[in-house]
Amino acid sequence: MTTLYEVKTGHTKKVLMAFAKFYNENGKNYRRLMFRYGISAALFFTLPKALKLSGLHAAACFAAGIFIIALAFARPYLTYFGMLGRDIYYKYGIKIVMSFGHSGFTVQDNEKHMYKYHEIEKLYADSEIYYLHMEGGDLYIVPKEDFVQGSPDDFYKFMQQSTGKEFGEAHVSLKQKLFRMNAGITDMK
Repeated sequence: MTTLYEVKTGHTKKVLMAFAKFYNENGKNYRRLMFRYGISAALFFTLPKALKLSGLHAAACFAAGIFIIALAFARPYLTYFGMLGRDIYYKYGIKIVMSFGHSGFTVQDNEKHMYKYHEIEKLYADSEIYYLHMEGGDLYIVPKEDFVQGSPDDFYKFMQQSTGKEFGEAHVSLKQKLFRMNAGITDMK
């Protein structure tokens, strides 16, 4: 295989944080889980009025609601800190070499894995990292600063041509989500 792009990376703190944020924002249960957090918080906020609670009991309900909201927003950080202790690639500094050619790519850590581009289910990008979401659920993180061969900007176009897929946004702010929801409602009218 002729190597067009090569990336030498590892599981650094930056990569683990990017993974935690991506996993928590794009995981298959994200919306359902955030909905449950929202309902739970709303329940605790309305409980004092519904049960006519006052004083310490009402304050405890409000505190529980605030705690649930804080927990919902802290999920990426909790995932990140959990991975710092468990991830063997981070713990032992195992390097990962990704080589991209015309017909596929290889990922080499302790073993060598070969993939074809049709095995990539979705492509995501942000300002610093490319995310390759594979059919089996694996996620390969390709930091733009870790390219040793080829340009990260050219890699963007290359991956879109090789996979036939467009890059999606890895992290969409709440403001952007609300704007898109509003635009979607406007389009339906």
